[in-house]
Amino acid sequence: MNEELRFSWGHILAFLALIFIAYVTFMGITYLTLGNFGYAGIGALACVVLLAVFLLGAQVKKGAPTKFYKSIIWERILLLMSPVVLVLAFYPYNHFWSVLDQEDEIVKDFNTSISYAHEIFDEYESYANKRIDTLSYRISKLSSEQQQNRTDELRLLLLSKNYDKLKSEAKSWIDNASKSSTVWNVFLLGNVDNIIEAVGKWTSDLSTVSSKHLKCEDYDVVDFGAECNAKQKTVQGLANLKSKYANKDYKINIVSLVTMIICFLMLLCPYFIQERHAANCERFWDFWIFSYFYNSKEDSGSTHVEPEPIIKPKKNYSHKGNIENHNNEVEDNNKPICKPKTSKGAPV
Repeated sequence: MNEELRFSWGHILAFLALIFIAYVTFMGITYLTLGNFGYAGIGALACVVLLAVFLLGAQVKKGAPTKFYKSIIWERILLLMSPVVLVLAFYPYNHFWSVLDQEDEIVKDFNTSISYAHEIFDEYESYANKRIDTLSYRISKLSSEQQQNRTDELRLLLLSKNYDKLKSEAKSWIDNASKSSTVWNVFLLGNVDNIIEAVGKWTSDLSTVSSKHLKCEDYDVVDFGAECNAKQKTVQGLANLKSKYANKDYKINIVSLVTMIICFLMLLCPYFIQERHAANCERFWDFWIFSYFYNSKEDSGSTHVEPEPIIKPKKNYSHKGNIENHNNEVEDNNKPICKPKTSKGAPV
């Protein structure tokens, strides 16, 4: 049957496999590069394009209507080299599944580090209250009304409405970030960097506010440190978390191997469904050392039946004294469908 190339359910399976491989490979490269989405996008795109070219290209060459000898050569090259491309894509693909095995530990460490970020504001409020108590002690000789006015002024400076707004927005942002704590979320690693940056900005803002002093604070006042303990624990915890993402101790994951084999079989569906042109006598394994096993298998599995000869009627060539030819001419109708091949194996 002269089958033409056409879209089939095999292409749908191959397309789904390409999407899955692209997404997992993208996440694997993202984790290896600690959040470099540019490299991850280029790497995932290259893997998908190469797999599509090699495997779908083999299907195209299998169904070629002309130039059968050249087509079978390209078909063999594309199909036999496709596992090499798959192996190249397997490294970042496998790395994602290795990270996924540590998901519970990663999510726990992430949430613990996030909780340290909440302590920044608790630590600042403790600093502010201690500083107010120190001022109240220093001005204890003043009247109670003057003491109240000075402490209220300092409290308004350190714990103003702007501080309440900053605290509310920061805690809300941290809570939202912790809700998407899953390894399947490729942007989790990006959230880690954003949290580290945000924590640095919050502590810097609080340190700036604490650097303002009242006139009555005529003694040594220690400002709120931008490198407070809560910030250091948050940053350290998130840094340790990133090291788990980029851990390059290579070990083949069984889930990774099984899913990659399944995806590879899905990618081969268009090739298996595609039929060769009826005039194409070339066969995939009929080359090099495989040719001997391929042909011997065909010979042992088939029974050759000699066709009965066709006897042509006698022809009389006795016109004007010519000798009559009474020989029977026998014609063997066991003619091959394909043309004989040259030394290279190509049809003449």
